[in-house]
Order: sequence, then C-alpha cells, then structure tokens
Amino acid sequence: MSFKIMANTPRLSGIRSQQPEDLADCLESVFYWDASDSYSADILMVFNDIAVRLGWKYDVPIIIEELVDDLMTPLLAQPEGTSRVTWPSSSFRGQWDLEWRRGCLAVQADWWDVACGPAREPLEPLLNKNSTLRVDLPSFLTEWRHLLWAMIPVAEQAAPEVKQFAMWSRLRSVAGPQPIGFDKARHKP
Repeated sequence: MSFKIMANTPRLSGIRSQQPEDLADCLESVFYWDASDSYSADILMVFNDIAVRLGWKYDVPIIIEELVDDLMTPLLAQPEGTSRVTWPSSSFRGQWDLEWRRGCLAVQADWWDVACGPAREPLEPLLNKNSTLRVDLPSFLTEWRHLLWAMIPVAEQAAPEVKQFAMWSRLRSVAGPQPIGFDKARHKP
C-alpha cells in the first residue's frame, strides 16, 4: 500500500483578508486559484496508488483544523491509539478511522466526495474499493509535514498575521523542524 503527498509551492493571490476571522480565512484569502484551470492540482495525495487532488486555496484552509488536531496531534501524542478524522472540504470529504501501534498505521477510509480525476471520472468508487491503507507511521507523518512545510514560509511571508492564531501555533508544533529531504529551494516564498 502506498501513501505520498506531492505539493507545489502555493501561489499567492496578492490579496489579503483585512480582518481574518481565523487561520482558514487568512489562508484562503492569500492563496491563488485559477478558475479557468480548475482541474489542475496544487497537491496530489496518492492513497493506495490512486491520485487525489487537493487545492491550496479551497481544500487546505478547510481541512487545516482536522489535519492538525484530529490527524497529526493524536499520532504524535501517543505511541499507539485510535482516532477519527472527518474531512469537511466539498472536494475532499470523507472519514478516516486511524489505528496505530509499534510504528505502523492502519487507515480505514470512507470517501464521500473527492475532486474528479484527470478524465473527470468520479474517484469515490475506486477509493472506497481500495479503502484500507497500511503504512509506516513515521513515513506517513513525514508526507504531511512536507505539505505543511511547503505552506509555512509562503504563508508567513504573505500574511504575517497567521502567527496570531492559536491554530498556527499548533500547526507549527506538529510540523516540527523542516523534514530531512525537504527541498527548500523549491518551496521558496
């Protein structure tokens, strides 16, 4: 089984929310989205060899709390346990039941709505047919950390106010130091 995240550096909109209500609002306002190219992917997550698209502008801000509080924090806090993540984005919606111990992670995913594949075919049936993922826990965490580190310097430079949100502190905590192998040159703000 495979799990991989490939993230492009977020493109900036040049616009900032004047008084963002929360971290999600702040991130959504600074990230760019090209409406004429809605099928391009900012991020590709490979789940059991199936590529799932995510966008910096509309997916990441919407799932950031679940990513930090429901996925990363429990996995980092205990050497073994269970957790449930309910992804709320309209193009990345589903539920993951997690169980981990001795450095291994099992994910039982139930996919509800996912952005279409390159041929615009629905991915949910294929993902639900291949819904059990078993991976090395440290590798899984590293993939998510690479995603966070692709965003951190860009967001901090484009919107220094991100640092005022408690969620940003929690995000920086679970992101840890830059992962080994992180390409700093590729992810410059």
